[in-house]
Amino acid sequence: GICCFDPLKGRAMHNYFEVDGLQDEEFADNASMLKDGVLYFGGINGLTYFRPDEVVSSTGISTDAQIRIVDFYVFGKSIHGGQESGRYTAYEGNISDAERVDLCDTDNTFSLDLAVMDISGQGIRYEYSVNDGDWVSLGVNQHTVSFTNMAPGTYVVKVRALHSDVALSEKELTICVHPAWYATDIAKVIYCLLLLLVAYLISLQVKERLRARKVLEHHRQKEQLNEARIQFFMNISHEIRTPMTLILSPLEKLMNIDKDEVHQRNYKLMFQNAQRILRLINQLMDVRKIEKGEFTIEYTKVEAVSFLQGLFEVFEISARSRNITYEFRHDMEKLDVYVDAQSLDKIVMNLLSNAFKFTADGGKIALVLSSPDAQSFTVEVIDDGVGIPDEEKTKVFRRFYSSHHQNGYIGTGIGLNLTYLLVGLHNGTIEVRDNPAGRGTDMFVQLPVGDEQKVTVTEKPETVEAVEQEPVVEPGEPEVAPTIVPAMTMKRTTGKKCNVVVVDDEIEIRQYIHSEFAADYNVTEFGNGKDAWDYVLKNPESVDLVISDITMPIMDGDEFCKRVKANYNTCHIPVVLLTAKATDADRIAGAVIGADAYVTKPFNLELLRATVGNLLMSRVALKGRYGADMVKENTIEKIEVVSPDQQFLEKVNKLISKHIDDPDMSVESIADTIGFSRVHFYRKIKELTGQTPLNYVKTIRLQQAARLLIENKMDVTGVSVATGFRTLSTFSTSFKELYGMTPSEYVKEHKQ
Repeated sequence: GICCFDPLKGRAMHNYFEVDGLQDEEFADNASMLKDGVLYFGGINGLTYFRPDEVVSSTGISTDAQIRIVDFYVFGKSIHGGQESGRYTAYEGNISDAERVDLCDTDNTFSLDLAVMDISGQGIRYEYSVNDGDWVSLGVNQHTVSFTNMAPGTYVVKVRALHSDVALSEKELTICVHPAWYATDIAKVIYCLLLLLVAYLISLQVKERLRARKVLEHHRQKEQLNEARIQFFMNISHEIRTPMTLILSPLEKLMNIDKDEVHQRNYKLMFQNAQRILRLINQLMDVRKIEKGEFTIEYTKVEAVSFLQGLFEVFEISARSRNITYEFRHDMEKLDVYVDAQSLDKIVMNLLSNAFKFTADGGKIALVLSSPDAQSFTVEVIDDGVGIPDEEKTKVFRRFYSSHHQNGYIGTGIGLNLTYLLVGLHNGTIEVRDNPAGRGTDMFVQLPVGDEQKVTVTEKPETVEAVEQEPVVEPGEPEVAPTIVPAMTMKRTTGKKCNVVVVDDEIEIRQYIHSEFAADYNVTEFGNGKDAWDYVLKNPESVDLVISDITMPIMDGDEFCKRVKANYNTCHIPVVLLTAKATDADRIAGAVIGADAYVTKPFNLELLRATVGNLLMSRVALKGRYGADMVKENTIEKIEVVSPDQQFLEKVNKLISKHIDDPDMSVESIADTIGFSRVHFYRKIKELTGQTPLNYVKTIRLQQAARLLIENKMDVTGVSVATGFRTLSTFSTSFKELYGMTPSEYVKEHKQ
């Protein structure tokens, strides 16, 4: 064809084809000329000529020619009228007449096929616009508009045809790509409602958590307060045990010496109230052990009638002195039950003690035992005292709770709490009831009878001595502890006093023990374990026994005892631990570290005296046995019989002595030379010497070093090298650990 080019605009303006009046669309090369304003072009079918200024802008095609959408494709597949797209009908009828197409969310790639009716498609260009946007032109001879991966939404697509840049008719088609069901407006509304609901629930949860946190914080503060109270009382209890020692021990001594009746009444009153303080301390200890799960119920067979009769008799003196009608009622002669006797004792004694506290003089108190069935028995303590208001009946078992009573007495809030815990440990129940006869209180306890399968220890005595029970408010007749005849002192046996070291941070305790023991022993005092250890380490042969407190500054009794028992030169010295810690766990800890005896504050002086005497006598007996054996050996012709163990140790000792100056001598090399595995060698040395192989080798080195220092054949540095120590500082430190002094001090002392 012929193209009209505008040199000013630099682009082609119009394309003319055969339909526009050309002789043909093909022309011959160089067959053109311009003459008298007329353009001539020669072609294969003749000549085309015209005046450029006479060519009108119109192409001669009617602007009424209609553009039509002749086909609609989804993913390259033609969609016809009435066909489904998901749950939607794409369109009805013919696509050329359709005004709207509905597609599901997955049919989001589609295309339109365009055509102009009534004229040839040559020279036609197509353009389209989406949602009134810019017109986008298709390429020459292209008639398909494509859309790929369209997001859900409504698209208004306009298409038009241009011929020689003259716009023909337009057509508009609305295409709606519907969202998935979960992205629809209804779904979004539901999401909003659910979100609001979740937000509301979260707000409720947050409020509930805040409320629970406040309750928890309140409970935690209450528990912290209770814990602080208990810890305070526990600390006070430990502190009280020390001065109580200085009260009870001299008091018991006075009660045994002074027989004046007036003095004895005062002594008994003092003794009774001191015992009451100890009972309160022990109750605190029991509550603490129950909380920590350390309280053990030991079921034994108990005859309940005689058991309660013994407890009943404890309060008879107080009842007579206050003119209280006091009775023990039971409807059976004998009742065998399986309980923890000590716990039942504490339960009944606390209830009776409370009854006497809150019952006025001239009142009535009854202890009632009954067995409603074969599986349980009940114990009731009924009084006509001040009574307990209904609003307080559920609170009396709380720890530290104490109401103000008419008689003005305010309790500690410990006794009934301990009673409640002990009843619970027995799987029983306890209730506070009103006195059925009128004013007063009925404390009702129901416990299971149990059977032989619950017995965990040997049966205990069925009666309870009065001295072991809870003291009452009024002075009674506590049983005075019998005088314990002390063991024969070492002075009587050997003719000389033994040396006893007393270690306690309480100067009064040290002075008291000193004053009581000075007649029979040479007593040396120290205020902490560090000073005592330095003394014992320097004088291992002159110290015969140690009495030590546990809780002390600088070095406590446990560490002091551990060092005494671990050292080769001091492990023979008996150690008596004297402490306010009274739990089984504390006793076990003392036994583990090697303590020979464990005495609890407040201690009985005669018991301590007897313990010390027995330990010293056992050491004398042991020395005597060895002495007798030595005498026999000197008078009898010796028959040399060497055991395999002796042969083993001799072999080890010779090997160590042979290489004693070798710092590289190790336990592994010794074991290899003897022909033992390292593990077997370790066990054998530990079994025969009580020391690890490493410590055994070091002890032999130090013993040889001490011998060389005494012989004064070389200086300290030479001795350290000769005994296989790498550095002088290591030698001095190890020597001081064993002998309690430096090598130089050791030499000076032996010269003196």
